Amino acid sequence: MNVLAEVDVFQDYTPEGLERLAAHAPSRRFRAGEPLLRQGDVSSVMHVIVRGRVRRERSHPALSEPAAVLELGPGESVGELGVLDRLPWPETVTALEETETLELSALLLAETMLLYPVPSVGLLSSLSRSVRTLDDLETCARRLRAAPAATTTS
Repeated sequence: MNVLAEVDVFQDYTPEGLERLAAHAPSRRFRAGEPLLRQGDVSSVMHVIVRGRVRRERSHPALSEPAAVLELGPGESVGELGVLDRLPWPETVTALEETETLELSALLLAETMLLYPVPSVGLLSSLSRSVRTLDDLETCARRLRAAPAATTTS
């Protein structure tokens, strides 16, 4: 079975579209502690986790250490934002254990979306969830920063 069929982003793709992606996506291996993506870097690839676990972390000048956004495992993906907008990646994604991914390039995704346009809805939905997660983290960080100030004035 094609591992891509288990990923939310690709759930609406036809078997032909999934086969095309899988045929052109190289397998990558990352050691524990090795970054897949670095905050601030521009990346033209996304990764679908086949085996292992990764952590998404975000640094911010107001934080003493990076804040863990979430952990992901097999059947989940990272890097979708970067392949669409080619802007610096907002987080560092690091392997927590030996991890294997399928690496999908922006060009491969664009060509496949042109051939199979309907499934792009799944990709957009996944991006929306990623943005909401980041917004929730930022809101939480603001509340945490405001909480000590409110406590000292009481």
